[in-house]
This record gives sequence, C-alpha cells and structure tokens, in this order.
Amino acid sequence: QNGLVNKVIPQGELKGFVQEYASSIVENAPLSVRASKYIVNAVGDSQGQWDKGAIQKFIDACSNSDDYNEGRRAFIEKRVPNFRGK
Repeated sequence: QNGLVNKVIPQGELKGFVQEYASSIVENAPLSVRASKYIVNAVGDSQGQWDKGAIQKFIDACSNSDDYNEGRRAFIEKRVPNFRGK
C-alpha cells in the first residue's frame, strides 16, 4: 500500500466532505498550515532532493511560536485554541 488513497467518498457526498475537511484544516494554527503546505510542495516537486534546511526553519518557527504555546494551553484547559499566526 502506497498511501495514495485514504478515503473513498460517493460522488454525491464529495462536496460536503471536501468542505468539512477544508474547514478542519483552516482551524489549525496558520504557521503550521503554511509549513505543511511548503513541505508537501517541496517534497512533491522534487526528486528526493529538497531543502532540508528550509524545511527545518519552518518546523522551528512553528515549535517556537506563540501559537504553539497557545495550542498546548488550550489542550490542557480543554478549550478551542485562539491561533494568531505568531
């Protein structure tokens, strides 16, 4: 299994599924979404030769962000996080 398909949706349910899935992504920390998008594109566009330094900078920026701390606090306090992209 290559993991290329992780869900099969009947055509009539596709639009609702995509909207729900996109909404769940938007609720995440903006820095993490931006980093994920960069990393997926970098890996997908290359032949195994991606800029690991640039990827690490994105990871470090997320790990050292106010949003990271907010996410941890929100989890401990059992509340929805208020991400600000900082």
